[in-house]
Amino acid sequence: MLRFHKVYFLLTTDRRGKIMRSRHIKIDIVVLTVIIIVTILASLQIPKIKVNSSTDVFIPKEHEISTINEIMEEEFGALDSILLGVRVNFGTVLEPEVLTLIDTLTERLESNSYVKQVISLTNTDFIKSYPEGMEVVPLLKDFSKESLSLLKKRIVESEELYLGTLISRDNKMAVIVIQPESGLSEYESRALYDEIRLITDGYINSNISFPVVGYPVVNREIEVSVSADIAYLIPLVAVLILIILFFSFRRIEGVVLPLLALVVGCIWVVGIMGALGITFTMASLLVPVLLLAVGSAYGIHVLSQFYELMSQKTGFLPFDEVRLIIRRSLGNIRLSVILAGVTTAAGFLSQLSSPLGPFRAFGVLSALGVVFSQVGALVLIPLLLRLRYRRGIDTNRFHKQKSLEVRSRTPGIFIFFEKIVRWKKLTI
Repeated sequence: MLRFHKVYFLLTTDRRGKIMRSRHIKIDIVVLTVIIIVTILASLQIPKIKVNSSTDVFIPKEHEISTINEIMEEEFGALDSILLGVRVNFGTVLEPEVLTLIDTLTERLESNSYVKQVISLTNTDFIKSYPEGMEVVPLLKDFSKESLSLLKKRIVESEELYLGTLISRDNKMAVIVIQPESGLSEYESRALYDEIRLITDGYINSNISFPVVGYPVVNREIEVSVSADIAYLIPLVAVLILIILFFSFRRIEGVVLPLLALVVGCIWVVGIMGALGITFTMASLLVPVLLLAVGSAYGIHVLSQFYELMSQKTGFLPFDEVRLIIRRSLGNIRLSVILAGVTTAAGFLSQLSSPLGPFRAFGVLSALGVVFSQVGALVLIPLLLRLRYRRGIDTNRFHKQKSLEVRSRTPGIFIFFEKIVRWKKLTI
């Protein structure tokens, strides 16, 4: 009878264990599904993000300078003109075919709806003076030989008006001054610059080139550079983190899980930017890269503690024991990770005291990114570990690789850095 009760107790306990294990796995799957759904929704907001490379965003709208600029633009049009150069390698710009090209470009640019005014050699005026008064006439009437000769004469007579403004002193370059309409949006300014490039690309040859300068051009080039940096720096930082994780853990999950948690956190932050209409500026560009660098530490702490506790175990460990080890790992480092994250987020939030909007946005987004990185480290990584080892762990197979304590002493990359530090100390 006693033996029957003992067997019944063991069967009941085993059944309860299976039920509890199944319940824990289902909870983990539900939480993981919620994280995946949130990540997908955040990623759908990413295409809405716009890049604003203008330095105007760093000036508060209520600032006196901003107000004056708006008044001046309303009265006199856009203050930032675009200068389109027409440069020749052979001959001068006063030759008929080059002047014809300048006239064609002038007419095409004048027809653009984003352009208020275009000034060039072929449409500007010349002031003729007489004893009894003066007369305003076109600087260039047509492209006949007489008109071209008169053009050269007039440029020499009024060199203070034309030389160094519309034509260079060596006659190798002419300038077309393009004044945009006032109040153009970033999209419209970008469209105007792209249209200028599209027009001039059709006339480039071995003799003629078209340099373009001006504040709108600088903004456009910065925007292209910012976009390129985003596409270049984030994968580069991710690869470097992968290398460090590989040398640290030498395990697939040791590389994938921390990086996955980081990627999820970055997607959430960038998704919030897209949902709230926050543009990428030269300040917020640093947020994803910074999060990959700063947030990687939290996942490394969690996995390091887990592997350290696992190195002390032998034999086959059932899921319940693995779950307890994961819980103990979190219990050992949770407070330190949270405090580290809180202090880091508080440091970023200090940017709220800045009068510049992009820096305030940078501080808030970075602080959110730190919080999301901690969620990934303290929730997502343990969850994935439980699902990864839901059938238990064979520690004999698990220990075929070196423990973290042993590995941390021997990787060549760490020895290399240690030698550099010692050499620097000796040098100093």
